[in-house]
Amino acid sequence: MRYRRLGRTGLEVSEIGLGGAVYAGTSHGPFDEADAIAAIHTALENGVNYIDTSRHYGPSEEIIGKALTDYTGEYIISTKISPRQNPTAAETIAGVEESLATLQRSHVDILLAHDIQHLGEGANAVESILQSGGMVEGFRQLQREGRVRFIGVSGRLAEVTAAVQTGEFDVALSFNRFNLLDWSAEEALLPQAEAHNVGVVMGGVFYQGFLSLPLELVLERVEKGLLWAWDWTEERRNLVLNRLETVREYVDNDLVALRRLAVQFVLSEPRISAAVIGMKGVAEVRENLSVVGTGDLDAETVARLKAL
Repeated sequence: MRYRRLGRTGLEVSEIGLGGAVYAGTSHGPFDEADAIAAIHTALENGVNYIDTSRHYGPSEEIIGKALTDYTGEYIISTKISPRQNPTAAETIAGVEESLATLQRSHVDILLAHDIQHLGEGANAVESILQSGGMVEGFRQLQREGRVRFIGVSGRLAEVTAAVQTGEFDVALSFNRFNLLDWSAEEALLPQAEAHNVGVVMGGVFYQGFLSLPLELVLERVEKGLLWAWDWTEERRNLVLNRLETVREYVDNDLVALRRLAVQFVLSEPRISAAVIGMKGVAEVRENLSVVGTGDLDAETVARLKAL
């Protein structure tokens, strides 16, 4: 496993992180708890040290807490709390205390404001969580108490980029905007994060299944609410499906090869510290980890893929 520095935090995180959203059920499909715990153990035993979860991923925090109960190695855990109801500092702290109890931990390494686009467009969303007596004030108190080490934001590209520009946050997580179907994070988020020394974690390596599963299955999941409404407009649907057809042809419609290429593509961007991937079972963990160390895509190959 290779590791990268997570911006100003100084943390060294594994290039591939374990994404806990798949343990939420719902639009991510069914999973078995025993398989999930085995996947977490396998990932940790093979060098993965970054675990991403959220208070709002169903039983995800509980399952991760169980998996970590007897684990004595080092790991970095990031969880999130939603600003959807624009919580006060006190409400934020109460929510994080619930997460800590569920995770069976005295502290978390990284705490993110989850999907801040619920509070507005661009900088307006950021202003909401930064207001006096609000969410970030609660984050700061938790930091002073030693219950949170670093803070950040997650969500849609525009809002996360606006948050990074304030210089208030240590970590930024976005999704579906750096992969074989859409790499628009390199337009503003990645340069801004580099300028402000903010660590970037990227979700959506497989564009929530389009780059990893049979298309018919993914479209069924879309109908059940897999993607945000703003991520599945008619224009974006056409862009994604047309692009997907092209990249599938590039790998001769071999889904295993497509998954490997998708992971390699994201790992080829040095400004992304960790690519968070949801892995429900041991086989998925082994397949994704097998990509690490096989050689990065060179600049010419990346350019060719973008030009397809």
